[in-house]
Amino acid sequence: PSQSGGCGVEQSLSVIANRTSVEAVLSQTLQRADAQLDAGAYVHHYARYGCTEPVLREYIDECWGIVAEYRQAQGATARSAPPAPLRGASSVR
Repeated sequence: PSQSGGCGVEQSLSVIANRTSVEAVLSQTLQRADAQLDAGAYVHHYARYGCTEPVLREYIDECWGIVAEYRQAQGATARSAPPAPLRGASSVR
């Protein structure tokens, strides 16, 4: 979904992944973004367009919330999965 952001422009984000572990990819990306923001990397480029460090932190925090939702959904899926067959039980021949 798009929204008008704190930087004064309409924005949206889409992530398309051909994997069930998209949460791991998002987590790695956000860890890198956190580290870069902590170091002040690239902040001056965004600031030129009115997107300040607090706004960037807000966006990163919002994305961490999405990661948390993926983790919660994965946990719910794991709990609702049928139990694995017992070892040594009947096998298909």
